[in-house]
Amino acid sequence: MRNIFFALSIIICSISFGQEAKEYLISGNEKFRLRNYEGAIEDYSRAIHLDPNYAKAYSNRGVAKNDLMDFEGALLDYNKAIALNYSLDTTYNNRGSVKIDLHDFKGAIEDCSKAIKISPNYPHAFVTRGNAKLELQDFKGALLDFNKAVELDPNDYSTLYNRGVLKMKSNDYNGAISDFSTVIDLEPNYSGAYTNRGLSKININDFSGALDDLNKVIEIDPKEPTAYVNRGALKFEKGDFDGACNDWTIAGQLGYNDAYIIIKKFCE
Repeated sequence: MRNIFFALSIIICSISFGQEAKEYLISGNEKFRLRNYEGAIEDYSRAIHLDPNYAKAYSNRGVAKNDLMDFEGALLDYNKAIALNYSLDTTYNNRGSVKIDLHDFKGAIEDCSKAIKISPNYPHAFVTRGNAKLELQDFKGALLDFNKAVELDPNDYSTLYNRGVLKMKSNDYNGAISDFSTVIDLEPNYSGAYTNRGLSKININDFSGALDDLNKVIEIDPKEPTAYVNRGALKFEKGDFDGACNDWTIAGQLGYNDAYIIIKKFCE
């Protein structure tokens, strides 16, 4: 009888620890939702302490560490989660994203390809893989991945933005303008889309349209110094030297110290 009771006590303790670990996971998820990443990590760590094989806790802790830019720590947690057979598409994609931050672009591509093999219609994995290919200057491969991601989720403005940047790098300025315009339709105050659309318009000699876009960037964020640098350069090209120098002066006042080098060269 003693052995039976002893066995039962082990089972009861095991269930109790499992329940407590799950409670810490839920608490960590709530803290993560509130962007309390340090608190979330503490709760996930408590869950892991109670259940060292709690793969989901490792995976979630990795996400929280990633948001705190602890990329090495995040990678270790994703590795552990995958080693415990927590081989979800999201886990491989998240690890791929961290590998990009750690400049392991080939490793990122491998992980995203695994995620896509698990879930062929998972758009984020195509985006992450496209970003890794972009870093390796594989513009054609990156474009194919971004195209697929847009096909799967045409309303994801961040993917369209990435594809627009890629098209700029490939000198497809009209294609870039089209993508940035769609981004602006979806997210009207996305200043980066106006900036890059304006720069793309400069490359096709649409100076009036470019000026409208750069004006909009400053309207959205009047304290962004590079917006004044870009607008100043456009004004200089159009022969508005006083306007250019005034914009560069504002950029310098906002903390863009290289503006004073530009002013010394072109305005004094």
